[in-house]
Amino acid sequence: MHPRLQAIYLVRCDAPAIEERARAIAVEQSVEMPLSAIADDFVRSQIVGRVEGITERQDRLFAVRISLAAETAGRDPGQLVNMLFGNTSLHEDVELADVVLPKDLIACFGGPRHGLHELRRRVGAPARALTSSPLKPQGLPPAGLARLAEDFAQAGIDYIKDDHGLAEQAYSPFLARLEAVARALRNLEQRSGRAARYVPSLSGDLDTMRSQIAAAKDVGVDTVMVAPMIAGVSNFHRLICENPTVAFIAHPTL
Repeated sequence: MHPRLQAIYLVRCDAPAIEERARAIAVEQSVEMPLSAIADDFVRSQIVGRVEGITERQDRLFAVRISLAAETAGRDPGQLVNMLFGNTSLHEDVELADVVLPKDLIACFGGPRHGLHELRRRVGAPARALTSSPLKPQGLPPAGLARLAEDFAQAGIDYIKDDHGLAEQAYSPFLARLEAVARALRNLEQRSGRAARYVPSLSGDLDTMRSQIAAAKDVGVDTVMVAPMIAGVSNFHRLICENPTVAFIAHPTL
């Protein structure tokens, strides 16, 4: 039996038309063509999306559960997102509300490798609330950001992250910023024992982000930030797999 993932869409539609609308979404999210033009038995029986259930939530709002063949995700997180959103994401009357993945896809993608417990351990905060603050404003040179990071650490901030607008700008290049902030926090820890963590923001293409992670490791930085929807979720997943000791914080931009 071929495993299937379940996608739940909220659909605004008149009640008499919801069954037809649900079938159209199932086709659009899977094969994107008239079923009458498909002759292959495997495609018709396994790849075509199936309407598994329709539940009325309120007047003209329905939860439509559609199953899709897990094979269509190709064990790639970017392709999974593509299958879940697809062309239906362009329709104003449809919204992806939830997804249930089969066990093999969950095992393939995994979840947070380090989690809250490890983030607490890294800054010596086993029970209290964790704190974080971005380095702003954009436009400061590395030395200015390093002074700001030191002030934050002295005030008790645990994770001091780049503002997501910081990248490879001329006024604050990544390597110069990384070295300056990491040095400031390392010196502060040696003087006071205060173990704040710097979280540099990765940017650029996959090879650039790989080199940025390598540079971060070289100066003792073990936590980084990525915007997965900018970098690409497949690239994000690849970086996580390649760097098991690094904690990744995801920024929600886009």
